[in-house]
Amino acid sequence: MASGAGVTALAILLLAGAVAVLRSDWLRERVRLRIISEVERATGGRVEIGRFRFAWERLEAEVDSFVLHGKEPAGEPPLFRSRLVRVGLKVVSLLDRHIDIESLVVVEPRVRIVVYEDGSTNLPKPVVARGGKTPVEEFLAFAIQRFRIENGLVEINERRVPLDVRGENLSARLSYERAGPRYRGEVSVRQLHLTPDFASVPPMDADFSVSLEGNRLSIGAARFATAGSAGQGTATVENLLAPRVNASFDARLSLRELLKAVKSPATGSGNVQMTGKYSHSGISDYLLTARASGSGLSVQAAGVRVGNARLTSDGELRPGRAALQKLVVWALGGTFIGEASLEKSRRFHVAGETRTMSIPELARLRGIEAGAWNGTVSGPVDLEGVLSGASPQGLKATANLSVEASAKERPVEGAVNVRPAVAVLVDVTTDE
Repeated sequence: MASGAGVTALAILLLAGAVAVLRSDWLRERVRLRIISEVERATGGRVEIGRFRFAWERLEAEVDSFVLHGKEPAGEPPLFRSRLVRVGLKVVSLLDRHIDIESLVVVEPRVRIVVYEDGSTNLPKPVVARGGKTPVEEFLAFAIQRFRIENGLVEINERRVPLDVRGENLSARLSYERAGPRYRGEVSVRQLHLTPDFASVPPMDADFSVSLEGNRLSIGAARFATAGSAGQGTATVENLLAPRVNASFDARLSLRELLKAVKSPATGSGNVQMTGKYSHSGISDYLLTARASGSGLSVQAAGVRVGNARLTSDGELRPGRAALQKLVVWALGGTFIGEASLEKSRRFHVAGETRTMSIPELARLRGIEAGAWNGTVSGPVDLEGVLSGASPQGLKATANLSVEASAKERPVEGAVNVRPAVAVLVDVTTDE
């Protein structure tokens, strides 16, 4: 009994001591100084902190007006500033006073990177690089369980990029190499949510290496995965003053995710394998070229569904225009060979030749039963229109199709000639 009472008393004392530590000014000051020292050590910049608050019951620290100065001259806007930074902490050991970061929220961050005419920047050098003889020194390593960046903005000279990001299990290890000098690092993140204005990007896992040397940024061994897609690639950014981007990639893309990403009214299923390159010299000067192939594809739009299709194609994307060349589609019991284009995300044009497409399959596209009629159509076709809402508008079609029998029971054969707004059936015969 005495022994049990002693253990209980000891546990109560330890709990009371733990609460006292969590509520103490020592911990509050310890956290504030740790934030300043760690950021200054890792970046080599100078930190300013506004009002600092610490809620011991939630183990949560908040900093108003967090500012990091780089090498920019006095009077210029800083390298980084944020209206609010909220850090959730996790106590690993009270006895050792070991505290880790569990969550991070950054509200209205503004990152301002200046590239001067001589190629130098306002990025500071980490403190560890200023002393010692080690050629490679790790200056930053962290792991955060959850993070969120709200209403952010990255500014590189006159270029501005909005930044709204959240994710989980973010980890990074960054080092500084004197010989370059250059920065190198490895970054890993899970369930990364990006919200660009021009696309709907699904949550993804990503792992990549990064290197910054002078005016050149390299991203290597990059791998990503979403619920339905996966890929890998590399990229370089030359001359941050007037960025030139070159990238290569190899990816297996979910057609459903791809159509949703470009905000298409169509839905689909199946996977497309894509290998290509991307170059970028400005918002109105970019080019993506790729070779694509896919099988088991299904697409539905404007009440029409095409299933169990295969395709191969070369493609390119440039300002105001997307195009597919050398397009071959196996569907509806036959083949289509041609090309397709989309101008300014609205006007589309498809032209090519159909070969032995099934009449019953074509009839089912519009919910029409062909009965026992059997046959195929072949010949040139041309279709154009404007994407508007759930269905295309202003459709214009031309075709010159031959119809051939393909079965003994009620075969059909002849010719079909189609012109805009007029459809003429010529010399169609059956065995009846």
